[in-house]
Amino acid sequence: MPRLLLVGRNEARLAALATEAGGAPWTTNVDSALSDPAWSVYFDAQTTDRRAAAVRRALDAGKHVYCEKPAATTTEEALDL
Repeated sequence: MPRLLLVGRNEARLAALATEAGGAPWTTNVDSALSDPAWSVYFDAQTTDRRAAAVRRALDAGKHVYCEKPAATTTEEALDL
């Protein structure tokens, strides 16, 4: 089972979610999270308009990716991923 690292933009929400998840680690620094080999899976649950760029960054970082659909806002962008 992969370890959980919560990543987001809102520190207060992350802290609350981390508490609900039993004290899970969290960060607002996505670059740090993606560059850390300890975190091998990237799960994307952002809004669709942010998803393709974030998934591309995770793929470029060598992460396994799981994301909600649609994966992108256009068919071309989704196929590129």
